[in-house]
Amino acid sequence: MGMNLTKKELKLLRIIAERPHMTITEISEAANTPISYSSRAISRLERKGLATTNKMGNTKTVAFADTGHGILLRQQMLENSHMNLGFLANTGIRILATINCLNLLTWEEIHEYSGVSYSALRPKMNQFTEVGLVEKKKSYRIHPRFTTLREFLQAFQSYINNQTAKRLAEDAVVKWECCTRFLLETVKKLRLQATGTTAFISYGALFITPTNLYLYEKKKTMEPLRLEDHLLNHVLAYRQTNITPYLVAWALNRNNIDKATIIKKARIHGVDDIIEATINYFDTKGKEKPPYMPSWSELNSRVKEYQR
Repeated sequence: MGMNLTKKELKLLRIIAERPHMTITEISEAANTPISYSSRAISRLERKGLATTNKMGNTKTVAFADTGHGILLRQQMLENSHMNLGFLANTGIRILATINCLNLLTWEEIHEYSGVSYSALRPKMNQFTEVGLVEKKKSYRIHPRFTTLREFLQAFQSYINNQTAKRLAEDAVVKWECCTRFLLETVKKLRLQATGTTAFISYGALFITPTNLYLYEKKKTMEPLRLEDHLLNHVLAYRQTNITPYLVAWALNRNNIDKATIIKKARIHGVDDIIEATINYFDTKGKEKPPYMPSWSELNSRVKEYQR
């Protein structure tokens, strides 16, 4: 189940938004689509938490689902009935969701993090610009007047990602997410890319923790994560809490960290303040540190304790 909608699904949703509790036959007639297609599409929309069906006798009616993202999308459709939401179709939602949660400066970065090809990205970006949906203020962003749409994208990605996480492990907690890429914490061992504290053992830091941190990314092939990725993912998952494992791993691998790479990725993910504070902390040997970091002597003690 992906975070996507087709043009026909959006057409059905607009009909349902404007005229709730119609039968599938009535929806098919209004949309000028075969009943078989409408029935399958509504089943898909139910799985995505956007539609719900109610059966009374032999009659089945359809309405918008009472989920957070369902309510927001219906509100968007009713408040902007003049707006053609076709730009959301296919790769549109993925591009917008990625722009909505990352600080992206170029189309190259949008292409890299959304996974959308240039041939598909170019017409979508042109379309977003034409309708005033996306603008560039230092980084690309969704225009502030589209607040409901931004909230819908956030709620939709959370719904899809939590559904996916729960299928992987019942106790899974999504610690960070962007579009359909997320970090999950679970007590189980999964066949996903371990990251953060769970991966630090490969870099000389032995931590025994009750939970594991994994990266989920819906791709057939994924590049192996590097040290910089593991450090960044730990920060994304825990921010200023549970900072010691991150600092110990940094200390043990200080000479192997590509600072330019991690600084760039931190800027994109909006945690450049923590990464820059870390670099400054090590450069000054703890003389300059934020309140959430330990003293230099305490860190050195921890390094000796956890060094494998």
